[in-house]
Amino acid sequence: MAQVIRPWFAELAPATPREIPGDSVLPDRARMLAELLGPGPAGWAVELGATMTATITAAIPELAVDAVADEVAKGCEAVALGALSALAFDEQVPFAAMPEVLAGPTEVVSRGIGIEHMLRSIHLAHSTAVDVLLDAAERVVPERQRFTEMRRINEALFSIVNLLTKNMADEYARAHEAWLTSSVRCARRSSRICCAEPPCRWTARTESWATT
Repeated sequence: MAQVIRPWFAELAPATPREIPGDSVLPDRARMLAELLGPGPAGWAVELGATMTATITAAIPELAVDAVADEVAKGCEAVALGALSALAFDEQVPFAAMPEVLAGPTEVVSRGIGIEHMLRSIHLAHSTAVDVLLDAAERVVPERQRFTEMRRINEALFSIVNLLTKNMADEYARAHEAWLTSSVRCARRSSRICCAEPPCRWTARTESWATT
């Protein structure tokens, strides 16, 4: 196990026992964190991701359906695992360490869901993570270090939310542009097909379109 710069993270454990990696939506990532910090902190991060997901899907029904909800869950857990690792080892969270979050905007665009819902989900996840992490720090961080650690947690999470907002908004714009281009192409193809067919007229007697 790697040397943890902030050893109080080793005391973290989920409220409900979790099997790592079995209870994770990102089992490989959860296993890696368990090897670094131990199964307790890894399970705690998986639980945090699930809490963030539940908060988002309860508040934004548009993100609570089918594949969109699956991507929300993966993105939340990726952020929770990455944030805990970064805080424990006093590192920045590289966006490359959370590739799962970029699948969310693509799925959102494909369902015709507005960017405002996606951006709101980021801020809901952030406020949930702040509450949970600060509560944990109050319980396990020694009193002399508590203020410094809480400030560091706040700064780290603000940095993460800014990173997520920029990259996910950029990915949404890219996916939306690709969707528009594809839609225009399909519309033109349909137009060419229609123009190639014999002209149609509306037949009132049969209430149907008939070729002339």
